[in-house]
Amino acid sequence: MTLKCTITLLIISFLIPSFSLKADDPIARAKAYLAAKPSNPWTTMARVAAGETDVPTDHLRAVDTSAAITIEAPMLAIAAAGHDPRTFAGEDLAAKLKSFHSGGQLGDPGLLNDDIFGILALSAAGVPSSDPAMQDAKATILTAQEDTGSWGDTNMTAVAIQALLEAGMHASDSAITAALSWLKGTQNDDGGFPYSWPLNAYSGAPDPSDSSSSSWVAHAVRKAGQDPTSSSWEKNGKDAIDALLSLQQENGSFAHSASFATETSFTPISTAYAIIAFAGKSLPVAKFIPANNNGDGGNNGNNANNETISFRIEGFLATVCTGTLPLTHTPDALDVIPAASSQCGFTYDIVQASFGPYLKTINADAAQGLTGWLYRVNWTLPDVGAADYALHAGDEVLWNYGDFEWTPLRLTVSSSHVESDHTVKVTIQQFNHNEWTPVAATLYGGTESIQSDAQGTVTMSLPDGVWNIWAEAEDRIRSNRVSITVGSGNGQSVGLTVKVTPAAGGGGGSQGGTLSFVVEPSTMAFGAIAAGSSGARTLTLRTTGTMGAAFTSTVHGDALFVDNLQLDNTSWRSFNASLGSSASRNVNASLAIPSNSATGVKQGTLVFWAQGQ
Repeated sequence: MTLKCTITLLIISFLIPSFSLKADDPIARAKAYLAAKPSNPWTTMARVAAGETDVPTDHLRAVDTSAAITIEAPMLAIAAAGHDPRTFAGEDLAAKLKSFHSGGQLGDPGLLNDDIFGILALSAAGVPSSDPAMQDAKATILTAQEDTGSWGDTNMTAVAIQALLEAGMHASDSAITAALSWLKGTQNDDGGFPYSWPLNAYSGAPDPSDSSSSSWVAHAVRKAGQDPTSSSWEKNGKDAIDALLSLQQENGSFAHSASFATETSFTPISTAYAIIAFAGKSLPVAKFIPANNNGDGGNNGNNANNETISFRIEGFLATVCTGTLPLTHTPDALDVIPAASSQCGFTYDIVQASFGPYLKTINADAAQGLTGWLYRVNWTLPDVGAADYALHAGDEVLWNYGDFEWTPLRLTVSSSHVESDHTVKVTIQQFNHNEWTPVAATLYGGTESIQSDAQGTVTMSLPDGVWNIWAEAEDRIRSNRVSITVGSGNGQSVGLTVKVTPAAGGGGGSQGGTLSFVVEPSTMAFGAIAAGSSGARTLTLRTTGTMGAAFTSTVHGDALFVDNLQLDNTSWRSFNASLGSSASRNVNASLAIPSNSATGVKQGTLVFWAQGQ
């Protein structure tokens, strides 16, 4: 039988110029506090992390270059604000910082933090992790790591983790896991983190949770691909963000601790640390990638900042994430995972084995037996580990959860935009023995499924709307998804009735019952939002038939929505929800407007897809 569901295509619009932030928004309150304070490198980074535009940067033009440590924070801030640290301050700060590289370390031999922040600053300027200065600084940091896994205190340990990850280490490396384990062990009962542990060397008593330490740990945890608000980083049901919230003052600033709330000259900096934590960022907040990235600003023609790789991650039940990434952020195939996670919000676990790091888990899909996470580059299974496979511009990386014997599917359509009442031909192929060959597979679109013919072809006639289709087959890797626009592609209410006519043979099998649903409200307008700020709305999904449904979503239209719309605090690409028959649930939709967005009215379409269950 043919299953039907009712879906509303949501026309979403916003106007940039003005937006009134909620009074109880901790970031908004902290930003308002910083706006009244003199600027410094940390307040600049925080305001950028929070999405502000036109952040003052004149204070960054005069940099004390007498020591490595005095150069590093300004470099981080200049890069975060979108400027080149090689030219912005009237001197090449990257070259100047590297001039302090000697004796196998960076900066003052008596300091460790200039090695740590040196790595972060050079990386923010686009210097590759293979640079000798960065590698020597990394070696210096690793040599200083204590047997406990720490670097003496929580602050130094948290920032060292971030520097080592920027220097090319993986979150599964033993130095990183040991440091994270030590940090977890220092957590106080309120969910926050102290500076010293277990006792303060001067007072002889345990340190209370303080805002700086709690912020730094949140940065490090996020940098390592974990969520500082997850249950694994809770104590007594509270986490570092809860601890920070308890320390925010009426004026928006963050007190040092519950026992010391007096505002000092350092309060704007500790508030900046907290904003970065609330924004879900780590260091560097942002990077400036030079057009020719050899670390010195010279023209070597390699790793231009417009060079990218494309990727797709296929889980056991659904597509996890798909997109493109700058080549400079993904030097090897394993680096795709943390970089993609920052786009789509999925969780992952990279572990260290005797043969090197490997991807063990994404979301709930964990390696077991002969089934696990495998990668392909340009459709071929490489013969080296993902961490050892160097990517090149234009590479296509496919990660999938499955078996070594599975082959990838590819879906192509005769046209991605057809007139009303016209047909579209779909072709499904598999990559086997280094060539694409036809293969029979099941085509999915919304709640419908149909078996192709033996040559992998299906001819469909679709109602007006925007359709998202893909193919699956036993012992095959799920295909790419393709969007087809029929007619204008617009409409408030579009039935998901698919009339599918195979080229030869085949038939659509489906469950009994009626599948239908509605989305309310029918229009989701975010109103006027200032660039660099965000807005949120609530939708309701309601099943109205006799069958339950599993929901996914797609977004079309302006790139602002495609890149930035989140559903239930994760990318719309990762959205999954299940409802029984005649049931409903709310969906929280949020939209963060990048600080460099052009003004004007933008429109997009959010489509919910339902699979009967």
